[in-house]
Amino acid sequence: MEIIERIKGASAESKVGMLRAIYAKDFKLFRKNLVYTLDEHDTTGNAIKKFPPWPYLDELDDDLVKYHWIFLLKSRQMMATWELIAYLLWTILFHKGKKVAFQSKKGDDADALVQRAKVIYDHLPSWKPLAEFSYGRIKIPEMYSDGYGIPSGADQIRSYTFSIIFSDEFGFQEQLQDTFSAAK
Repeated sequence: MEIIERIKGASAESKVGMLRAIYAKDFKLFRKNLVYTLDEHDTTGNAIKKFPPWPYLDELDDDLVKYHWIFLLKSRQMMATWELIAYLLWTILFHKGKKVAFQSKKGDDADALVQRAKVIYDHLPSWKPLAEFSYGRIKIPEMYSDGYGIPSGADQIRSYTFSIIFSDEFGFQEQLQDTFSAAK
């Protein structure tokens, strides 16, 4: 059933709750309908773009929801980093008490991942939960959920109990084995 049909006739407040409930249950629907990214290679002057409808991303959507651990070997420009960032943002926007990690080699690289989440967030509809962004941090007070941009290293991971850890460029991080062990 179309989303518009499902919320038709409801009050404005009810529509917000219904939309949030619909998208909280379906990451793939969230990504396909609501997520926009920033194309840093754009030459047209329209760098904000709807997430591409590539079939392999549908499979990745399913895997993200289904499996506890995913190691993704990929080449560049596949939108996989954007996909994972969208998934972590979706998790903290619509699910209470979640803590997610955007991990990369250095703190500034981790913050760059958080800033990508902000691009997505800024282009979501107005009914989204309020988010507070700062360096390396996203807070969703209404959901008691947080996102942390953290540098590589076992001590960084060990400091928190995360619901989800996205470790970008994992194969290029120092202390790879220690970091992986600390994440378990």
